Amino acid sequence: MMPLRLVSFVCVVVACLGAVMVGTAWAGDADGRSLLEDASFSRGFRVLDPEPGERVVVGRLVGPAGEGVEPAWELPQWSSRHDISGVEPEWLASGAVVYENAGKRIVIGPRGSGDGDLTFAVHGSAEYDGPKGREDPWPHLYASQRIESGLSLAG
Repeated sequence: MMPLRLVSFVCVVVACLGAVMVGTAWAGDADGRSLLEDASFSRGFRVLDPEPGERVVVGRLVGPAGEGVEPAWELPQWSSRHDISGVEPEWLASGAVVYENAGKRIVIGPRGSGDGDLTFAVHGSAEYDGPKGREDPWPHLYASQRIESGLSLAG
């Protein structure tokens, strides 16, 4: 059985990812173009330094599209004890790629695979020495992308 703190965190991450995935379905501009680049995450991620503050790219996670394509997404991992950027990928038969270390697991699956488009998991027991204290920072793990659509809110 998973500890309650890990279950709670996973539920929050799943809820946030659900909102992102719903957003990819309807996010478009007036001309019907998608506002998001690489909505399936297949080009992977630019990984940011776990130290909160400035956005410093420390590595890259290759997605199902393979090497040679520039990621559209960033992967903030603020306040995490375990940097995912140096982890070697494990390629699954489905074409999905898995990155896992003591603190987190990330699965980037090709569209239509049983592995889904994207799965994040944070291993709470590796991020804390005991129950999370009131002043302890939350380890962050989410997908981020700048949207530059040229849309105006002015009528």
